[in-house]
Amino acid sequence: MNAKEMSVSEISNRLGVNLATASVSVTQLANFGIVERKEDPEDHRRTIVSISEAYLKIASDINAEKVVPMRRALGEMGEERSNLLLELLVELEQKVKQQPEFRDEPSGEVED
Repeated sequence: MNAKEMSVSEISNRLGVNLATASVSVTQLANFGIVERKEDPEDHRRTIVSISEAYLKIASDINAEKVVPMRRALGEMGEERSNLLLELLVELEQKVKQQPEFRDEPSGEVED
């Protein structure tokens, strides 16, 4: 496995989601051609995932333009303030999900 590849379980761990959720997400991304899957030659039970050739440039650009500066800024904030920010963002997400506009089930109403 090279640096551009990850197993589905590694993806699951990094995203903090269960294996089934990661697997479904990988399948959807593969169906769109964004990632490629292959069997791990060393462990046939594992699936190795990599970004497809067509999307490597896009992923690299996103990393350079968004992820690297964000990581640098978080590092400058320090661990304590970064953790506080994370806690506040999680709280915000929970509160937003409680709002009527963000229900999981569509109301069936059509807005103009």
